[in-house]
Amino acid sequence: MHSKFGKALAYSLVCIGMLFAVFPLIWVFVFAFLPDEAMATYPPQLTPNLLYWNNFEYMINRTNIVLGMTNSFRVVLVAVLFVVFFSSFGAYGIARGSAKLRKIVYVILLMTQMIPPLTNMIPIYRILQSLNLLNTRFGLTLVYTATNLPLIMLILIGFYRNAVLEVEEAAMIDGCNWFDIFWRVSLPMSKPGLVSAVIFTFALSWNEFMMAMLLNTNQKFQTFQVTLYNLLATQVQLSGRFGVVTAAAIAGLIPILIVYAIFQKGFIEGVSAGSIK
Repeated sequence: MHSKFGKALAYSLVCIGMLFAVFPLIWVFVFAFLPDEAMATYPPQLTPNLLYWNNFEYMINRTNIVLGMTNSFRVVLVAVLFVVFFSSFGAYGIARGSAKLRKIVYVILLMTQMIPPLTNMIPIYRILQSLNLLNTRFGLTLVYTATNLPLIMLILIGFYRNAVLEVEEAAMIDGCNWFDIFWRVSLPMSKPGLVSAVIFTFALSWNEFMMAMLLNTNQKFQTFQVTLYNLLATQVQLSGRFGVVTAAAIAGLIPILIVYAIFQKGFIEGVSAGSIK
């Protein structure tokens, strides 16, 4: 009896929590398909009578959202490639190195996650300024690579350390060098970790705002988040177009959903493997 009551209470709390988490997202979707006049009604209209596509047409044709999304794609995709490439090699070297060196590097990587990102803004700005990389996509790509690399290395070190060493030893006996062992044995076995690395890097870089706003003041190179912020200031505060902003917000959700849908199976396997190990 108590067990059933406990399960029912737990499920109820989970459902309530999910409702609080999902309701703002539902509200955004509703607003995106409503004219601005319908948003000012009381009580508020929760379901659109007809799908109102003018907000999306206005967003595409009369704002810089498409340019911002294009810039974000160009920056984030290259950052993902850099992070996965360097972290896979670095994490493997640390995982197969001496225990003392591994502990030292591991502590250093953990310490980087304890530093608030805002404290690094001025040094990063000065470094990019000295390299003439301000207002460039490549400069922002380097920043995203450097900021995401420690976290992804921490994730991959755990996967490499829990890999089956006997398989690597067998490959070594067969005459494989260290690169062949890494490329043909260790890397395929760490596929769930690599998938997690792709999703985390993409999501964190796509949603990043402060560095993008500080380092790219030229509208030509601004990312989606900065463009959305500017749209909020111009369309809502000046024109009262809530529907355009919510339509842009939905457009920004689509890439993350697509990436997760593509790598969903591998991501769930990675999380499950990490929890078991």
